[in-house]
Amino acid sequence: MIDQSLSTCRSIAEIKKQTAQVNMFQNPVSTSLNLSVAVGQKPISSLHLFDVTGRMVAGQTNLNATNTTLDVKHVSNGLYLLNVTLTDGTWATQKVTIQQ
Repeated sequence: MIDQSLSTCRSIAEIKKQTAQVNMFQNPVSTSLNLSVAVGQKPISSLHLFDVTGRMVAGQTNLNATNTTLDVKHVSNGLYLLNVTLTDGTWATQKVTIQQ
């Protein structure tokens, strides 16, 4: 029996098309993480910071900004994943280390 859910798998080329180019400053970070999109990219729409269990610990939505800052003063030390979505729907996920 064929699992029908596998029919929606995408190729690596399709996945690469969905990846935005986002620059992150000060990683590891202690108080705030600065983000900017690469030249030619659409503005940042939203960003979400997840811990290793998948729980969202910080985020911002409806940004429409080419540069933004995420305050992480309230977040515990550790390794996190930052998901950034641009206004055109492309996205990027990057590792973030918080050391306060």
